[in-house]
Amino acid sequence: MYKKAIRISFILLILTLSLVFLNLFIPREKDLLTYQKMHKKQLKKRAESTIDNFQQRRENVQKDIWKENTHFHIESKTSDLFLTSEKNKIDLKEHLSELSSWMEKKDEDKRTFTADFGTYSLLHQKLEAEKVDFQFENEQKEKTLHFTSDSLLWNKENDQLEFNGKAQLNSQNFELTSEKITYQKSKELLKAEGSSFLKLFDSNDSLYVLGTIDMDEENIQAKATAGFIIWENEQIELHAKEVVAPYLKQGGHIKLEHVDVTEEVRMIIKNNQKPLCFGIAEKVSYDPIKKEALLTSENSHVLFWQKDGTEMSAEKLLINHQNEVKGVGDVHFSFSEDESNLFNKTFSEYLKIK
Repeated sequence: MYKKAIRISFILLILTLSLVFLNLFIPREKDLLTYQKMHKKQLKKRAESTIDNFQQRRENVQKDIWKENTHFHIESKTSDLFLTSEKNKIDLKEHLSELSSWMEKKDEDKRTFTADFGTYSLLHQKLEAEKVDFQFENEQKEKTLHFTSDSLLWNKENDQLEFNGKAQLNSQNFELTSEKITYQKSKELLKAEGSSFLKLFDSNDSLYVLGTIDMDEENIQAKATAGFIIWENEQIELHAKEVVAPYLKQGGHIKLEHVDVTEEVRMIIKNNQKPLCFGIAEKVSYDPIKKEALLTSENSHVLFWQKDGTEMSAEKLLINHQNEVKGVGDVHFSFSEDESNLFNKTFSEYLKIK
């Protein structure tokens, strides 16, 4: 009898434990629904966490940051710090008003920078600013490059500066204005996009572009996306779709070797800023030292017309600084009907000449 009671008690214990296990460890549909509600609630709380609501305001801020061989100095009238979450990462953003800053790095030009307003993202290592004045200075405190623009995006990772809206760059060699100027200091690469004007001081040449201008240590390159490029000085005006101008730096100054313009080239030779001679070619190479222009065409003849009525069609034409013209190869002193139609159409459209 006693053994039978123990056996029954053991069976009841097993059944009880089984029921407890079933209730505690095997999820029911009701439990899953409850868990999903709790999970959604937790996510909502996380999204509304105090991280995104954190803000700290300071006034008359001054701070210095040292990193390896670099020293940053920053001043601002006000500073607002924000903590934000972005894809499971935390970003620290700082909004600065009336910002003034400089940066010194060993063996590099000093950078000084002012802006009406700036925002820096620690996560993305980017600075965005408005109404910007940014300049590089050498050891003699001379401005080697001086930028101004409506806005700036500075990508610290690749040290790229992007100036937008009424962007202007001044140096001892040239002045550049554009809708957008991008400068990468480490590679000494400069790019202007949109409607741009480049003025070279040493050669007194200028370049108008609706497209892009790329400058590196050796070349000025321009490509038109619409309309024409115009290379101009007091003697000659060249309209084209592409320009390459190799140059040398001598004593910190740019010396142009030559200027090559290609694709739909139109040439105007001026006297006292008034058009005197006109030409059509596939390519014009201009020597700014000798002030000579070589016009060439591989697939057709070069066309040349002068206001005194002189016409010339040739394989090549060489024009010197005295506007003396020398034809090379198969030379004709009158246009064919097709050449005459092409010439009149071209210059009546662009120069209003009939």
